[in-house]
Amino acid sequence: FDCSCFDHGAWFCSDPTDRRKELTCPGAVQLVSTPAAKIAPSQEQQQAACCVMHDKCQWLSPAVTIPEDCKAGHTFPALNATFKVAQAEYPDTDSNHYSLVMEGSEAQPFDCSCFDYGAWFCSDPSNPRRTLECLHASSIQVTQVTAIIV
Repeated sequence: FDCSCFDHGAWFCSDPTDRRKELTCPGAVQLVSTPAAKIAPSQEQQQAACCVMHDKCQWLSPAVTIPEDCKAGHTFPALNATFKVAQAEYPDTDSNHYSLVMEGSEAQPFDCSCFDYGAWFCSDPSNPRRTLECLHASSIQVTQVTAIIV
């Protein structure tokens, strides 16, 4: 018979006689699991994480060697949290895009889009019509930008 076990915040096994039920093991300590609270990154945390990408990942393209810090799967700290690059796209040197997630809220990714407009900028993840001024990853300023379509 098959014994199928899986991780859903704790270790569980399906009952081999009825796969729709969880297996209850006699004599085993039964853990009561409560769903973990879903914590979304704050606006400031999103901005700080995007500023880290701004500082470390500039003007990338398929024609250059991509730093490990800028690749999907890389984790890094920002504003008292750990973030992961879930997706990374660098179609050309003028436009790089990242999907970032905070550890503990992987189901709530946010975008960090960076671009060249005379200098290297990143859009504010909480309001893409604004850009971040990343003086340092810990000190973030937001400015309004008027879009110019060429």
